[in-house]
Amino acid sequence: MSKKKDIWKDQYVKEIFRMDATKEQVEAALRLKEKNIPKYLYKYRAVNSFSIDNLKDDSVWIGQASRMNDPYDCAITLNQETFLNTFCSILGYELLKFDDMKKLRREGASPYALKKFEKNIDDILKQTRRELENSYKENIERMLISLQNQTYISCFSEKSDSMLMWSHYANNHEGFCLEYEFSNSKVDRGLRETITPVIYSEKLIDMSEQFAYLVQDDSSSKRIALQAVINKAVEWAYEKEWRIVQFLPNNEPGYNLIFFKPKSIYLGTKIDKQDKESLMEIAQEKGINVFQMKMNRNEFKLIPSPEKIYSNDFIK
Repeated sequence: MSKKKDIWKDQYVKEIFRMDATKEQVEAALRLKEKNIPKYLYKYRAVNSFSIDNLKDDSVWIGQASRMNDPYDCAITLNQETFLNTFCSILGYELLKFDDMKKLRREGASPYALKKFEKNIDDILKQTRRELENSYKENIERMLISLQNQTYISCFSEKSDSMLMWSHYANNHEGFCLEYEFSNSKVDRGLRETITPVIYSEKLIDMSEQFAYLVQDDSSSKRIALQAVINKAVEWAYEKEWRIVQFLPNNEPGYNLIFFKPKSIYLGTKIDKQDKESLMEIAQEKGINVFQMKMNRNEFKLIPSPEKIYSNDFIK
């Protein structure tokens, strides 16, 4: 997909991750994403008992972010001074809205009484800041580890012919790649809502202010935390990745997510004969198209060759 066609992603990120986003703005951002979900997304797999079971059961593995192959998955950067200033600013604003303050003003308290009350608030903020400074490193480290451990991801790509991904995720071209038709009206709406594009960047996201808000109000925590989950280094841009993201309060390595039947299977150029036969049998039972990836002898390019077609609309 060209850079021009990716402009919508900038607008999506700008709107969906605003701390002050209204419900209407969030819904508008989700509609924008929905409109731009590719018709087909692909999942590369090695041939093993787990991937075969997923294919048979119409499920996909969704794994813990901390176990991904990118050590920077869900990684962010936090500035201690910015975090503390923002946190105390929010806390001070909330304290000034306390019923006691409202009552004092309503009862016509003297300027002295109001100033004394504000002085007490100032003392509370200073004490809170000292406590936060003393425990900052430990608490932030725990928070970041928690984010990785409670984030679960299943990865897809816009491409089925990436030689690098066939090597990295399909056992050196000995595996297979599944094609999922996300434009199919039968696809569960919940799945379409949870899938989101990965945004490639040269910098880690500074979420100092966002985390200061999240510590005190978790009503939008999942939406804001998603920004860290979909931010990856530009070195990964060739993957053209989309992710299904779920946040779960446990520490399991992952689980099988009930999904939907793939439309096609692409077999690696070096797939084992027995593995090919096994996959062909499953495809026949489920009515899934099968393509054999072949090497173009004139250029560095993989070409899908129809092996067995069960639907009449396989030409894209």
